[in-house]
Amino acid sequence: MNLVASGLRRAYRSGAVSTEAIRNLDLEIEAGEFVAIVGVSGSGKTTLLNTLSGLDTQFEGTVRLGEHSLAELSESALARLRHRHIGFVFQDFCLLDHLSIAENVALPSYFGDLDVEPHKRATELLERVGLGDRLDALPTQLSGGQKQRVAIARALFCKPSIIFCDEPTGSLDRGTGLSIMQLFDELNRQEQLTLVVVTHEPHIADMAHRRIVIEDGEIIEDTAQTPEWPVTSDAGEARP
Repeated sequence: MNLVASGLRRAYRSGAVSTEAIRNLDLEIEAGEFVAIVGVSGSGKTTLLNTLSGLDTQFEGTVRLGEHSLAELSESALARLRHRHIGFVFQDFCLLDHLSIAENVALPSYFGDLDVEPHKRATELLERVGLGDRLDALPTQLSGGQKQRVAIARALFCKPSIIFCDEPTGSLDRGTGLSIMQLFDELNRQEQLTLVVVTHEPHIADMAHRRIVIEDGEIIEDTAQTPEWPVTSDAGEARP
């Protein structure tokens, strides 16, 4: 699915004061791209991610995912679209500590009918991210990098067309963050999964195939790039 935004504006109002977080922005992301959206804190990058993904619908302009115009969908239809076609990975993992990691990965099965057996699908995905031997572990028993791998497995559960990631390495050390980006790179190359990663870390943005720099709610740079990887990560893993 292609993602297209046209004339996108998002303003926040506090009393009589209105502040534009996104200003008349146009953007197209083709299916299968691996895109990094870069900017300092307050530049509008998370607001952009939220509007592109349908988490925030209080915008002006048009956002289309495939044939779907997000502004024209009812709340229930938008929820179905997110459930079926969109995955999310956040900085703080958003795992439920009282559930096993397999149960966390299978959580999307509670929010809509899917043609999969939940535990089998969760097991396959945890094996895919290197945690197939920890199915019954609780999130509190995992490292930060392992928790993020669980969050990625959960984002993949419904076989989405696109995954949005908001600072997915922001709470991780450099080596662990690089290993997470290696996993994203594998998913993009092997499964043609579209990835949109918001980050303030230049070395993380270097690993994407396209860099979009946002400043004061406007795109000031949009460049295709050859991914730059260190020979080895701090965790000692070689670039695949």
